[in-house]
Amino acid sequence: MGIFFTSPFLLYVFLVDFKKYKIAFSSLISCITGILPALFYGGVGVWQFGYRYALDIYPFLFLILSLYFKEKMPILAKLLIFYSVVFNTFLMGSIWGAYPF
Repeated sequence: MGIFFTSPFLLYVFLVDFKKYKIAFSSLISCITGILPALFYGGVGVWQFGYRYALDIYPFLFLILSLYFKEKMPILAKLLIFYSVVFNTFLMGSIWGAYPF
């Protein structure tokens, strides 16, 4: 499962002006440094939900997003968050074979 399928609002990370916020740039470096061991680790396995390896970098991603949404959160971002909640609810139900819809 891709990180941008379950949390598409994270695409806003690419819109942040990293030259304006130095802490955003250092958070981006921390994200890259934190995800490299998980990407190069060979024994992830098919049955594991690989999305959990992204939890290591989420605090830094949310710091970057908080800088971007400092002024105002656009309607599209709110819709993407709502989509994420619905998508993940459906996905969570499919783990046990019971679909909520």
